[in-house]
Amino acid sequence: MLTNFIASSIIFLIFSQLNVEIETHATSVSQSGINSSEQSRKPQIFNRQELLRRQKRGSLDYSEVEYRGTCHQTLKLEPNINIKIISPYHGMKAYPGGLECEWEIIGVWGCSPAVTCEIIDIRKSTGEECSEDEFMISDGAWSEQRFCGPNMGFSCSLHCQKSKRIQNLKKVDLTPVPPHKEEYKRRKQRIVGGETAKKGEFPWQVALVLKDTRTPFCGGSLINDRTIVTAAHCVYNFEELELFPASSMDILLNGHLLDQFLEDDVDHDAEANEVKSKKSAGWDAVDDPEDRKDEMILEIEEVMIHPFYDMFENDDSDIALIHLKRKLSFKDENTPTPICLPDVQVPFKDYKGSVGIVSGWGKAHFKAGGSTRLLQKVDVPVIDLTTCGTWYKEGHISITENMLCAGYEDGQKDSCSGDSGGPLVTKEGNKYVLIGVVSFGSECAKPKRPGVYVRVTEFLPWIYHHSRGSIWARNAA
Repeated sequence: MLTNFIASSIIFLIFSQLNVEIETHATSVSQSGINSSEQSRKPQIFNRQELLRRQKRGSLDYSEVEYRGTCHQTLKLEPNINIKIISPYHGMKAYPGGLECEWEIIGVWGCSPAVTCEIIDIRKSTGEECSEDEFMISDGAWSEQRFCGPNMGFSCSLHCQKSKRIQNLKKVDLTPVPPHKEEYKRRKQRIVGGETAKKGEFPWQVALVLKDTRTPFCGGSLINDRTIVTAAHCVYNFEELELFPASSMDILLNGHLLDQFLEDDVDHDAEANEVKSKKSAGWDAVDDPEDRKDEMILEIEEVMIHPFYDMFENDDSDIALIHLKRKLSFKDENTPTPICLPDVQVPFKDYKGSVGIVSGWGKAHFKAGGSTRLLQKVDVPVIDLTTCGTWYKEGHISITENMLCAGYEDGQKDSCSGDSGGPLVTKEGNKYVLIGVVSFGSECAKPKRPGVYVRVTEFLPWIYHHSRGSIWARNAA
């Protein structure tokens, strides 16, 4: 049978085989269009760089971009590049069981992945759990198709269709910028021009803290019973070019007055707002054990960054997920309320003109010598992406459609170092919604240099897919 599926930005193909060996039918194999000479041919697998090199020199035969019998691939789908995925052991008389494969195909800007699959000897699932082999096509958030059958085999072809995103978000001029860029900072410590938040005002706010400490180095947002959304650069070791071990940090919930993160050359005698001063909100506050009684410090099970995080160019796709070792119970009165994600039925909302609220323990100004101890907040308007891209292009920094800008043309207020990974939220009706993740900026609160955030709506399918098995507050009993 043939099935077609179109997604907004990402498609997942998930294949599970039984724990027994199964004989496949020769007639089924012939239906897939695979002959004996093809069965013995080695898979021709090209990464994106090789695809583009072949395309440039005109030697790319799109029919040869094939993933045959490979599992757990993350692929970028671009216009004029077609991808074919064939199930493992397809065409063999028997295959081993207990196999699980997953392919993650992400469309670039303007490309909505479309897939056509030829599925052999299989029936569409009626919603019951498969007792046989299972094949699922999903966009991660909005819809999925499931198939069950005793003799699994499939061949899927993927290509781009024009994205609906083009109609809702004007494309930014992504002309390559010169190599000498204005210096920008990943925001590892700051809220500028803000005020101290009330205790419990932002219950979803979490702090990424150094192991066995209460010292925050980044922020994050609780979205369900075990998942934190943060920035990829917060959890990536740029010296070793690998993720920081999950065992090197913890997640702190229900925090308000925390320990101060100080730079090595802090001036202990400098007055507030002076260079390298440590004197920011709460710096001399006296710890009260009563203030800590609701705090929860939890261990991390897994850290995952987006597969297309551009760590060396412009921090595109600067988003990461953290899974906790212990799931939270929403029946526990001490469990904080997670932040809502944007409506999946309105995936391309740009939020231009909306008032966002940023929170975090970052620096109170760019040249401060340490973070604030008391949680800070600031209101910032969401800026048109084209305008933001024009401003940053003056400093030779590219703004992409995966980003969201918020701030003021003349500066005034902004997020800053130490706020990285923290939430940018806006109010919709009677609830707050996570629309951005603090990513980077040019210093802090500079004119025509608003804060740059990860645009959460662009990553909803990825977030939902990698949060499978989690309990969302709206569904909690």
